[in-house]
Amino acid sequence: MRRCSGHWRVPGSGSKSLASGQVRSLADIARRENITRCYVEGLSRLAFAAPTIVEAICQGRQPAELSTETLLNLIDLPLDWPAQLKAIGID
Repeated sequence: MRRCSGHWRVPGSGSKSLASGQVRSLADIARRENITRCYVEGLSRLAFAAPTIVEAICQGRQPAELSTETLLNLIDLPLDWPAQLKAIGID
């Protein structure tokens, strides 16, 4: 995943997106990118990560145990940003 113009996108997705209607579902993205739908769903949840979390990761200030695997598989990231910070352990 890359951050482009303030939005996260799946590599290779080009300008197609769910928001524009050019892609109908996460399953369509998964098929086109030859990855699993579950993986695309996990990545899409990260689009709702609190800016503080994104900044901490970009600056290397995240907890040492926080990894991609943790974010994608082990933490059920709530939509509420303060709850996200608590779940991940970022002050």
